[in-house]
Amino acid sequence: MRPLGVTVLALLYGIGGVLSLISGAMMLAIAPSLMKPFGMYEYMGGIMGGLSIMYFVFGAIGIVIAYGLWNLRNWARIAVIVLSVLGIIWSLGVISVMMGVSASLGISGVEVTVMSGIVGIAIYGAIIWYMLRVREAFS
Repeated sequence: MRPLGVTVLALLYGIGGVLSLISGAMMLAIAPSLMKPFGMYEYMGGIMGGLSIMYFVFGAIGIVIAYGLWNLRNWARIAVIVLSVLGIIWSLGVISVMMGVSASLGISGVEVTVMSGIVGIAIYGAIIWYMLRVREAFS
């Protein structure tokens, strides 16, 4: 039987993957119409094309991981742990950059970004902890 937390994570990864695919498709569809009326340069089409490919790749990865979690595949559990570790590293980077910027420029008001980084670390840490606890459920 699939644990409830694994079901929730599978649904979240699946929804995120589908939304990412939709975002990539919308970006490809909108890019040509944005270039002419707003006077964007030619290279913007390349940038938007590259970003749309990135959305497609991340969307496909999310859907594959959702499938693996739904079917209790151990490779999906490991992928979630690896992505959560990368998320913690990303959050730590955001916190350190924002604290460095605020200290060097004397800017206040970065507390929201720092707090969101801390919340991200807590969420990713909880996911790692949970995935290590439900190891027996995966084949």
